[in-house]
Amino acid sequence: MFVPWPNDPFVRHLEREGHRLRQRLKLGSTVRLDPAALIATYDNMVLFDLRTAPAERAEDLRVLRDESSRWSAMAFRMGEANPWLITWNPWHNENRVRVSLMEEVSHIILGHKPTDLVPHPVTGLPQRTFARSKEREAYGVAGAALVPFNGLVPLVQRGCPDVQIAETFGVSVELVIMRTNVTKARQLASGL
Repeated sequence: MFVPWPNDPFVRHLEREGHRLRQRLKLGSTVRLDPAALIATYDNMVLFDLRTAPAERAEDLRVLRDESSRWSAMAFRMGEANPWLITWNPWHNENRVRVSLMEEVSHIILGHKPTDLVPHPVTGLPQRTFARSKEREAYGVAGAALVPFNGLVPLVQRGCPDVQIAETFGVSVELVIMRTNVTKARQLASGL
């Protein structure tokens, strides 16, 4: 079933970029996207599993685990000629890892400038710079890639509960609700 994308220009942009990512793997509208498989199609991206770090880094790994509620994933590279290394929080559940990885891929494909670590003006402790608009865009593209509009609307129209839609795409119910709200999928489905 063909469903025209939402009219809002920003939402259409998110859908277009998410669709482009899915097309890279030639996925149907209700096929689950595997972020690792997607990353493997790029020459300039590599997955890096922190759990494979050398034994002498065990204390660093313990700190990351102890602070696991404070981070999800990150992408970094050592110079323009090197690939992006994408790592994720292995202590998060699979659904959260999937969206976190896709958000990092989205930052890269959208050409977002990496954030910097700068000293906090009061404490002097390092803090990451943050561009809310870039985070919103990357999360939106990640959501569009994981829960594609053309797969979401028919499922909503059939009356599938959010939990079933979440299971279909391998995401959280919260992401499904966000996607139905952003795309207005429920209103569109009722009009079809």
